Amino acid sequence: MSPALVRRLSAEALGTLLLVYFGAAATLAATGGTLGTALAYATALALVVWILGSVSGAHINPAVTIALAVRGRFAWRDVPGYVIAQLVGGVLAGLLAWATFGGAGITRGLGGATAVESGRSVWVGLVVEALAAFLLVLAYYALVVEERTSREFAGAGVGLAYGTAILAFAPITGASANFARTFGTELSVALGGGTTAWGDLWIYAVAPLVGGIVAVYVYDVLVAGRPLMAPVARTTSTTAGPAAAHPA
Repeated sequence: MSPALVRRLSAEALGTLLLVYFGAAATLAATGGTLGTALAYATALALVVWILGSVSGAHINPAVTIALAVRGRFAWRDVPGYVIAQLVGGVLAGLLAWATFGGAGITRGLGGATAVESGRSVWVGLVVEALAAFLLVLAYYALVVEERTSREFAGAGVGLAYGTAILAFAPITGASANFARTFGTELSVALGGGTTAWGDLWIYAVAPLVGGIVAVYVYDVLVAGRPLMAPVARTTSTTAGPAAAHPA
């Protein structure tokens, strides 16, 4: 493994840790309710894109990584490493939240988005998580990969997209849109002896992938006017990070 790849994977793990930990901490601290949680996640995501975007592209979400690979904007050979790094970051964030908030945090599920609201159908959970990921990936693809604005505004835009999804869907699924966030939190809750909802985990794995892939196709076909089936040319810009420019 090359030093450059190690650096990129480390950036993905760190970025995911920062996003998941500070979002969970804000939720557990009950600072501002749902609005406070959305603001914490939005701010954390924007900061991660600003700080780490030039290193790894700041995907920090398997749905982003895989959606970019599907459209030829990211090398498939690097997908497993990125996803593993993101999952490691999510788990470390969950464990850090447990260490910070202790048993009370475990009782409250470490502020994670790990289960569909009681009384809601599986289909509702799937649609909500897919829509949340759709908005997030659409913003990332348009603002970071396609460089429709400066890096500063791009980070803010991606963060706002995530915060909006959380405001809309937090009561239903937690609006994870990120399997690394859900898995890391759920595993940490399980290790802490808390109540888990492993039966819902597949929803948080499948729905964001579907939403993210649909988002990149919608952007390319509807906004950019590109062919539906032909993969687009890879970006060579450093705005999306070196990762986005690697050949498959």
